[in-house]
This record gives sequence, C-alpha cells and structure tokens, in this order.
Amino acid sequence: MAFSQFNYCQRLNRFNSNQAGKRDREEDNNGEKEGILTYFRRKRANAKLLANERRMQRECNRDGGGGGISFKEGGSLIPVNNETKLAHGSSPHSTVNWHLLNFDMRTEVAKHTGGKEMTIISSVSQWFKKLVSQDDLWKLAFLRDMKIPVDCCVIFPWKEIYGSAFNGSHSFSLRHEFGHAHIARIRHGAFYLTSRHMLLTHTLSIPSTPPPVGILFEYSVAFWGMCILDNAKTGIWISDQHKLHCPWSDITRGVVDVLDARHLELFLEEGLKNGTWQYEDIAFRIIPYHCVVARGGIFNLARMWSPPTFQIFSANTWAGIPSNAFRTKRSLNAVAFSATLEQNLGMLVRYQVMKNDKGEAVSIRIFNYVI
Repeated sequence: MAFSQFNYCQRLNRFNSNQAGKRDREEDNNGEKEGILTYFRRKRANAKLLANERRMQRECNRDGGGGGISFKEGGSLIPVNNETKLAHGSSPHSTVNWHLLNFDMRTEVAKHTGGKEMTIISSVSQWFKKLVSQDDLWKLAFLRDMKIPVDCCVIFPWKEIYGSAFNGSHSFSLRHEFGHAHIARIRHGAFYLTSRHMLLTHTLSIPSTPPPVGILFEYSVAFWGMCILDNAKTGIWISDQHKLHCPWSDITRGVVDVLDARHLELFLEEGLKNGTWQYEDIAFRIIPYHCVVARGGIFNLARMWSPPTFQIFSANTWAGIPSNAFRTKRSLNAVAFSATLEQNLGMLVRYQVMKNDKGEAVSIRIFNYVI
C-alpha cells in the first residue's frame, strides 16, 4: 500500500512538472508575440509622429515662420525656434510658439476681431501682420460687420473698402454738402442689389398697379409715390440715415431726415474724389397737408416680393411706433425707415441720384423736409 502511494505521488509530481513546463513555454511564446506586436505598434506610432512632424514643418515653412518642431525618441514633439533674435515686442519668457497654431485657427481668431483691433495687434505681432495683409480676411470682416451673408465682385481691395465703410466718413462729409448742418448719422447696414432695377419710395405702401419702367420720375412720384431706376449698379449697397439742419429754415421746421444709400466702392472712386460725379435731382413732391410720419425705402425690384422684403410694406411692421420715435427695417434686398412727426403743415420730398461715368446709379438720397 505504501509503495502504491509513493508511486502515485511520484507520477503526480511528474505530471505537475510537465504542466508547469508547458505553461512556461506558452508564456515564453506569448511574450515573444507580444514583444513583436509592441515593436510594430511603436513603429507605427513613430511613423505617425514623423508624418505629423513633416506636415507641421511644411505648414510652418509655408506660413513664413522661423519655428519648427523636432522628433524626440520616445514619441514626443519638441518645439524648436530657429531664430536667434527676439522679434520686436516679443517676450523672452513666452512659451507659446505661434507658428504651430493652425492657419484656420488664426483666421477664426481674426474673424471675431474688429478692424481697429486687427490693425493694432498687427503692429506688434509679425504672424498676425501677415495674416492681416490677406484680402480675404478683410472681406470676411466687412460681411460680418455689415451683417450681410452674400459676396460680390469688387475692383478695389477689401481692406480699403472696409476702411471707407468704417472710418466715420459719409457722403455729406466727403462732399462738404450741408457739412456744417449735419446733426447725426445712423448706420442701417447693407443690402444686396441683384438686378439693375431699384424701387425708390417715400410711402412704403403697395400700389394696386406699380409704375412702369421708363416713365418720368416726376410723374411717377406724384402719382404713385415711388419711382423705378433701371440703371443702378449691382452689388452690395451701404445704407445710412442722416439728420440735417435745413438751410431753408424760414420755410421748413429746420430738421431734415435723409435716407442715404451708396455702392460699397463709391468712396474709393476717383470720380467722387475729384468732384466729377455730382448728385442730380430727379423728382420732387409737395404734400400740402399734415403728415403723421416721414418714410423712405429703397428696394431691389427683382426680390421685392420675397417674404422678408415684402414684409417691410406691411402696416403691422410699422404699427405701434410711439411719438417722436424712429425705426428702421432692413432685409437682404431692401432698407426702409419711418419717423413719427409732430404737428406740421406738410412735407417736401426730394429724390437725388449720383451716376458714374457709365451712367450707372451709384448713390441714392431721399430727403424729407417737414414744413
């Protein structure tokens, strides 16, 4: 019996040792496989890091930056500054490498910065200065500040167009017409003219039969309270509202409301600067009775029946205006205003147009003289 137990234990120990050896061999094989897999994983990771390094280096070279990155064993990217001198206005303690910022990120930062701030920042930052020199950036800033989602073809650089629109100048200050009598200006915004036909009105009421194109302006304004221009310059137009002291104070109440609209490139044209282009009176209308409101509107005739533009003609749009109040409405294809008046004896409405050398209308004015 003792021999049988000893023999059994001997065989059991031999079996256990065989199992242990088998497990050891399996662990060795798995370790070799895992080692091979780890080697390939590291190789792929290093290849991705190298590709990322080369891509970022190309972006840095394309953007004109002196900085770059180097690859360190272990899978980390280290910024490297190739410039030995600090640029003017930079800090020696700065740890940010602006050249590594993505170009689209910099553009997004500039899109939310005003034109004045962009000019100031570009004076102390080299990479921002190069970014500001790009014309597309000023186009984005112009469309954003004017709140108009469309684009148009222009002749002048967008940077100059932006400056002429937001430097505080207006048509009365440039031509020194009523310059001493100018009281205030309100910026409506911009609207888009897709066709050469433009509807001008001082009533903001829809006629049963609109005036035909080509009819005399005087007759059209007297009969319909509106007229149609068939030679307006297409593109983006900028609209302002002006209040002036009337030079005919012995006849009028002394204050004039003017709806002023111009093509976005007008202030850069040489014809305006040298005085070749002048405003022309195209129509007058005298209203010999008390007027409750003074109104004016400019519409893109091709888009006049679109819902946002047609809503401007609705009476509900202008209802509820308190006394001595002023309200404006603007859509993508139209702009209009309405001002409540005090007791009066009537009103004189005056239409003016400025044309360029090609005979295209580039500026519109609608005056409301309260008598």
